Amino acid sequence: SFFALLQHKDLAQIDLRDIVLLKQSNSQLSFDGIETVETYLECANYKTAAKRLYIHENTLRYRVQKISDLLNLNLENPVAGHSVLIGIKIWKLRSHSDTASDPMGDNAV
Repeated sequence: SFFALLQHKDLAQIDLRDIVLLKQSNSQLSFDGIETVETYLECANYKTAAKRLYIHENTLRYRVQKISDLLNLNLENPVAGHSVLIGIKIWKLRSHSDTASDPMGDNAV
């Protein structure tokens, strides 16, 4: 099954510390860092991502810079950006998988 793929040893080796740090820093950032980064990286440009997030383009630039500083990564670098985007997707899938297998949410990531 698809969720069995998430247990694959290669996927288990992926370091999600940056994603966890980003999720834990939402209150410090005063915005949803995961949603901001995911949208920016999926759109691959500020203008389209800002429209999708219903914020001004300069606000998005500020947020991406804050997140880049927090993670000590240049999110405009394609390799770093794709690495973070893949990490977000895997983190979401794992969280969904844990919640699906444990409806009470006791094992959520």
